[in-house]
Amino acid sequence: MPIITLTTDFGERDGFVGAMKGVILSLVPEAQVVDIAHDIEPQNIAQGAVVLATAALFFPPGTVHVAVVDPGVGSARRALAVQTERYLFLAPDNGLLTYALEEEPPLRAAALTNPRYFRHPVSATFHGRDIFAAVAAHWVRGVPWEELGPEVPLESLVRLPLPQVQRHLEALEGEVIYLDRFGNAMTNITARCLEREWGQEWRRLVQVCLPDGRSLPVVGSYSDGALGEPLALINSADRLEIAVRQGRADILLSLQPGSRVRVQKRTPSQ
Repeated sequence: MPIITLTTDFGERDGFVGAMKGVILSLVPEAQVVDIAHDIEPQNIAQGAVVLATAALFFPPGTVHVAVVDPGVGSARRALAVQTERYLFLAPDNGLLTYALEEEPPLRAAALTNPRYFRHPVSATFHGRDIFAAVAAHWVRGVPWEELGPEVPLESLVRLPLPQVQRHLEALEGEVIYLDRFGNAMTNITARCLEREWGQEWRRLVQVCLPDGRSLPVVGSYSDGALGEPLALINSADRLEIAVRQGRADILLSLQPGSRVRVQKRTPSQ
């Protein structure tokens, strides 16, 4: 039974998501249509890219991921199909696939230009319904790759500029890349990066320093922190996260995407 996921900034109040599902189910009634998220901030491509990557890679091979955060809809921006070893991604060529393709390298890409597999008439403002949802349904029905449209060089895919972790003496510096609905601040610093720098015992060796001068311990879970107090941990996406137990780190610590976070070795007195 084919699986098609949807990630959009359409919200739940209007009928946009329902219309996309209607197009898919009209063509493939047996499809399982799974919502990843629809409350991405409007036109926030970077936020959509993070959310998509945190969920998409847990689906079984063969899943089709449709992602639509598309402020350039109706313009000359490309509509893409990108195939990886396990998945097919359908999305506008605006960087929305950046984080997902870091984990799932693309094997080939095509521009969606064949109107045979679109819903007609194609609205200039709703390619999610008329192009991406329709192509997803046709794909799981067996459309050959070559019929989707012309091949696109992988190096030409639009990528968001990924913030890089910087090394300064015995410290690593990164930044917040995403705030979840609990106010937790996810950074670009991965557990793998910390282990590479300080080994398996890195948690007891380091502290996390914030822009306001606070230093936080690294704990194993939210419940290991004091109630209402800030802490740092490795979250379910294997990234360093700043949180407040039963509180909001974004408000208490004035964190937002782009806020700098530093991990450094503790001094003997700490």
